[in-house]
Amino acid sequence: MSKENTVIYSPEVFRVNNLHEAQQIILTPEEGTSTEERWEKETPFVSDAIGNFFNPSETTILIDYGCGIGRLAKELIAKYNCYVIGVDISESMRQIAPGYVQSDRFSIISKDIFMKLVFSGMKIDCCIAAWVLQHCPGVEEDISLIKTSLKPEGLFFVLNNTISAIPTNIGWVSDGKNIFTILKTEFTEICSYKLPYSVATKTISDNSFVMQLKKDGSSLGRMSMVDQA
Repeated sequence: MSKENTVIYSPEVFRVNNLHEAQQIILTPEEGTSTEERWEKETPFVSDAIGNFFNPSETTILIDYGCGIGRLAKELIAKYNCYVIGVDISESMRQIAPGYVQSDRFSIISKDIFMKLVFSGMKIDCCIAAWVLQHCPGVEEDISLIKTSLKPEGLFFVLNNTISAIPTNIGWVSDGKNIFTILKTEFTEICSYKLPYSVATKTISDNSFVMQLKKDGSSLGRMSMVDQA
């Protein structure tokens, strides 16, 4: 393969200059909806779904993997007064996040620091990854890292594209990996469903999934079936 045809992972797309640019890349404006509409409709729905699954308290420590500027962290802290540790590869996102979330119960770290903490023995109660795993090259490593970070029977909430979209030097590409299947292999699936049409466009809903997962053990018996509306 010639140098010109070599596909290179290019995470520079997540380098932003301000809050507006961050919001545009976190929830991209899709056909039929804007970033602002997605932010307004999706954020409270997803934070409620996370809260109903985790049932967090003021002592819960939650990892927001690929948190961006802390869109969901801000909502979860406001609703449940839990602790949220954001993890993000983008230095510029990490700089913006504390000012956006504005809470002493929120902190944000790089993936490298998170890895060091996990492999030093840190264990957390639960983790979320919203619109993140589809952007990860070698996604199995990210899923393994999250699994290692969780306490026994820790919970994992995922909102993700059906098809991967990895930023590269030639644009967004799919590596063909089935993230849904990998998650079902590595965790116990509690349930999976689609975002309702009242929250997302049909295209976004049909091409993504929500999964509620548990590390090890059997199902918790919690169901969260969502009717398309």
